[in-house]
Parts: sequence; C-alpha cells; structure tokens
Amino acid sequence: MPSLVDNNATTTPPKSDFKHTELGWIPKDWEMKKIEDYFDFKNGLNKGKEFFGKGIPIINYMDVFKKPFLNSQNIIGKVDLTENEIERFNVRKGDVFFTRTSETQDEIAYSSVLVEDIDNAVFSGFVLRARPNNIEKLDIGFTKYCFSTYLASWIQVLNATLLNNNLFITNIGLSNSNRFRGL
Repeated sequence: MPSLVDNNATTTPPKSDFKHTELGWIPKDWEMKKIEDYFDFKNGLNKGKEFFGKGIPIINYMDVFKKPFLNSQNIIGKVDLTENEIERFNVRKGDVFFTRTSETQDEIAYSSVLVEDIDNAVFSGFVLRARPNNIEKLDIGFTKYCFSTYLASWIQVLNATLLNNNLFITNIGLSNSNRFRGL
C-alpha cells in the first residue's frame, strides 16, 4: 500500500491559504482532529446460533459489507436478546458501522451508516460501531461516504490485528490511532 504521507511533497504551499501538516497541505482554517474526538467505539454482540432467526433486528456483517447506508427496510437479521443486551448494543441514527474481521484485507473496514432510528435494534460482534458523540456536528450524508474511501479503509487496515489468519479491527486500535487524524 502507498504511504499515507507523501515524503516527496513540496514545501511550497499550493495556495497561500494552505498550511502544511503531517498529512500534507490543508486549508489554514481546518483543524487536525483524532477520530475519537467525534466518535465512541464499541464492539458488537456475540451470541450462540440458537438465538438467531427470531426476535429484534440485528445489523450483521453482510449488511455493512453490502450497503453504504442502513435503514429498517434493509436489515433482515433477527436475534433474541435480554433487555440488558438490547441496551448495551443498541443502535441509533448516525451510527457508523465497520466490518471488523475478515480473512482478507479486501473485505475489512467496509463501512455503513444508519440513516434512521430503529427501535430495539442491535449490532453483531463481527461489526464495530462508531457512535457520534455529537450528532449535530456530523452530516449523515457525508459520513455515508467519508469512511468508504480507499484512504479511510487503508488506515483502518493499518490498525487491524492478524489472529489465526483473520484480520480484526479493534476499537482500541482505532481510538488510540493518530493515523485517523484529519479525516
């Protein structure tokens, strides 16, 4: 994969209203922020197979892998849970989900955003939830696309852990990463 920082970048700004950062040239009025300044991360629910097929809606790996946005019409999985589990793994409009495990790099770090509230819905353990800590600061239309870029996926893969020939994105790896600054 290419380097995140262009070491051959010129030291002359492309325009006078730009500043040089570790990510390259950006407009002077932009700030560099860490992703955890905007999101809180949580791993999803793990249950035995006997709990699936009935109950409440659950956002699963394939939902996130196949769709850039989610709503009540395209979440078909069901799971039987306790009230406590529903509270701990609930989902809200604006939540961004990432595929956090895969056998290949090409299938890790896909993203999808929930575009509407869904009562009593949860998310699975093969998915990482990024919950905006201030939904008013984020545009859902923008989040549908900003995390689906090649650069965003590349950065997430850098934070992946290889375990038993499977890649895993961990919430610890993302929240402590300086590599997400500026996105």
